Order: sequence, then C-alpha cells, then structure tokens
Amino acid sequence: MFDQVFYSLTRGNFHFQDVRAELARLKAFLVDQGVHAHDIVDVGCGDGAITAAVGTLLDPAELWGVDLNRRLLARAERRGVRAVCQDMAALSLERRFDLVISYGSLHHVEDTGRFIRGLARLSRRHVLIVDNTVRRTLWHLMTGSRYFPLESSAYPIRSVEDIVAGLKGANCEILGVRTSRNANIWHDRSFVLAAIDPRRPCPDEVEDAAWTHAAEAQLVSGRLRSLRPSRPTITRPASARRIEG
Repeated sequence: MFDQVFYSLTRGNFHFQDVRAELARLKAFLVDQGVHAHDIVDVGCGDGAITAAVGTLLDPAELWGVDLNRRLLARAERRGVRAVCQDMAALSLERRFDLVISYGSLHHVEDTGRFIRGLARLSRRHVLIVDNTVRRTLWHLMTGSRYFPLESSAYPIRSVEDIVAGLKGANCEILGVRTSRNANIWHDRSFVLAAIDPRRPCPDEVEDAAWTHAAEAQLVSGRLRSLRPSRPTITRPASARRIEG
C-alpha cells in the first residue's frame, strides 16, 4: 500500500489503493465469471508489474503487454511479459487474444469509444477494463465535474455507464460489473468484464470491410488508389525480437 501512496503523491494526487487487496477481489470476480485465457494482452502495461500479477491469477500460456515507453517495457520483459512498443490509442497488432485487459489505462486516453473498440478488435473472447470511475460525491453533484482536485490525468474520469456504453458500442456483451469505494478519496474503482460476440463484428471492422470492397471495386476499374493511411508499424524491444527468432 505504501508504495502506491508514494507513487501517487509524487504525481500530484492522493491514491490509497491497496493493490494486493484489489488483485484478490479481481481474482474472485474472474472466478465468479468463469474466465479462462490461453493468451492475455495488457494494453498500457507500463513496467509489467500488474500484468505479471494478473498472469499469476489466470496462468496463461502467453502473456503480452503493450506500451509506448521502451524503458518501462524493458522492465516488463524482465517480469516475463512479451512486450510490444506501440501507442495504445492506435493499436495494430495482427492477432487476437482470449483476454484483453486495460488496467488503469482508460483515463489516459481522450476518445473512450475508439479506445474500447481497439480493445475489442484484439479479443476473441473477453475484454476486461479496470479503472477509476466517477464517485457520486457532493463535489460531483454540485459541479458536474469529472476533473477532480489533484487529479493528474489530462482527461476526465469516466463513469461505469460510460465504460458500459463504450463496450456495447463495440458490440460486446456485458458479463459483470463490480465497483468498490477504495480507489482514492475522489473515485471508485470498477471492474467491467465483457464478452465478444463473433456474430456482431466491431463497428471498425465493418468499416474495414467496406473499405476493402471499395478498394476491390476500384482495382477492377483500374483506378485503385490509397483510401486511408497505412496502420502504425509495430516495434518491439530487441529481446522480444529474439524470442520470435
């Protein structure tokens, strides 16, 4: 707990989260939902400490992490996480996972819907979002503000309803929501688990299919041109590339 207090105070907010207690609650939540995963990816994994801890809960055969900070990714690799250096707001991994996790990353992105659709497109079974959520405090009721005092993120804290709406917008089915009041003095802490419906593709995939058909039609007519920019390239630390080799 004290390491979390120090971490938060040095970044300008009060964050009294007990990580061990939270992971115990998360394990019970996942057991209740019957979640099993052969492979897991944590989007916004940082140094991989939480990623590795979640890995011990579910014991996957493959544990991946995505982050843009190479220094933190090097630490994640030392914890047994297969690291991918990539912007979590512009995901382009060419594979899917049984479980896609966003653990404390949602409040660091601007566009909730786009970010959640990116998570859904990486998953073949489940999406799990763990993050601070709006607490219905007197401050919030009086001001309507999601920018709480001493909050370090540039973007507002979302509500559970925002997260659920984002997952439903990605054509996911909500399996369970669990909220506790111990995140910090301003926010609740919520787990939101959703299932991928293979019969209802993510809206972005529908757009991709439409683009493909348009490109094919122009190819037939001899007028094929680039209709959109290419996807971001994937880069990995050297140790991750050695694993693939």
